[in-house]
Amino acid sequence: MCCLCVCVDLGLFSTKTLVEANPDHVVEVRTQRQQTPDENVDQFGNKVWHCESSRSFTTIAKYAQYQAASFQESFKV
Repeated sequence: MCCLCVCVDLGLFSTKTLVEANPDHVVEVRTQRQQTPDENVDQFGNKVWHCESSRSFTTIAKYAQYQAASFQESFKV
C-alpha cells in the first residue's frame, strides 16, 4: 500500500483568505432541506433518488457574514 502526501496549504481556501482576496466575487449557494438519511423526498412528499436543493447567489463577503452569524448563533442554544 502506498500513501502519498500532497502538501497543500488549506489556509489558502479559508473564508477569511477568500474574502481578503476577492470579497465581491459571486458564489453559488445551495440549500438542502433536512431529511432522514435513508430517504429523499421532493417538496410534494414523493420519494425520489436525487436530493433537491434550491439555488441562489451571493458574494464571498456576504457569505462570510452569514457563516460568522451562524457560527455565533450555534453557541446560543
